[in-house]
Amino acid sequence: IYSVDTQQTHFLTNKFANSLSPAWDQNSKYLYFLASTDYGLNSGWANTSSMGADAEYAPYVVSLLADETSPFAPRSDEENNEADEPKKDDEKSADDSPSTKGETEGKESEEEPVALIKIDFDNIERRILPLPMPAGNYAFTLTAPKGTVFFAKKKGEDKDVELLKFDLKTRKAELFIEGIQSASISANHKKMLIKQGPKWFVVDADIPIAKTEKPLDTKLMMNLDRQQEWRQMFVEA
Repeated sequence: IYSVDTQQTHFLTNKFANSLSPAWDQNSKYLYFLASTDYGLNSGWANTSSMGADAEYAPYVVSLLADETSPFAPRSDEENNEADEPKKDDEKSADDSPSTKGETEGKESEEEPVALIKIDFDNIERRILPLPMPAGNYAFTLTAPKGTVFFAKKKGEDKDVELLKFDLKTRKAELFIEGIQSASISANHKKMLIKQGPKWFVVDADIPIAKTEKPLDTKLMMNLDRQQEWRQMFVEA
């Protein structure tokens, strides 16, 4: 990680593991990534005598702050009945009134300033923890709404991937969508653009399972000058 303020580069992961595809949690407390400890020697695509093997990757999370509670710390099994009981009429606060709700929604819709991410680099490698997910043929990670993260996983030799959504609150990964070729998330992490077969969809990213109800009307056309295209190919090659 490079710090713009100090102009220094800090190592986050272990050099004995092949780590890739980092993704920030929107709560600014954690960073997710994929890592493989069985990644061996490999060669370029032009070496026809090479014998390659697919390495397995596992999802990891690192706490950015030294005093932050571990995301997998033991939880109390005591029930909190007070939180489940509905409010009585005389206990409802002024925040529940329609006028106050409207003001709150208006403030939330306003653009909030971007908060700086604080990282304690001392002994940060000791705060790396594996997520409770099996190792596999993962392709990439994708930033998700606060407290969640997406992991794309390949299935066999198929080019399609399935998108798994991990929730820190439940500590479980559930299938979000499968049979897709690409995915990208919006800047506010509420919408996701996915390609499933020849069709494109925009789905909600803050729900447990993606709903591909109506594909986008993508009638894209491209005008090519074949002579100029051939000249470009000839000059560049």
